[in-house]
Amino acid sequence: MSIQRPALVPVPDPAPDPVLEPAAGPLFRIERGCPSPEELAALTAVLMAVTAGPGVAPDDTARKHQVVALWRRPERVTGFDGPRTWRAAA
Repeated sequence: MSIQRPALVPVPDPAPDPVLEPAAGPLFRIERGCPSPEELAALTAVLMAVTAGPGVAPDDTARKHQVVALWRRPERVTGFDGPRTWRAAA
């Protein structure tokens, strides 16, 4: 009785990520004006963020939770409502 072991097959390397490869040409072209390198960097960051798709923004998780104040404003709370209101609260 012999046990057959599965053959070991080498796994090929995955294809390189096309996003990480350098572009063949410029990604965009400036039609008018002479932007500074900082302005070009800001424009590139905005365009990359827009093309990344929904749900990628770093503060996206913060928007899921609604902020609610956990304190009360005493001036807006009515006073004593009546002698039997304690029963409604229970």
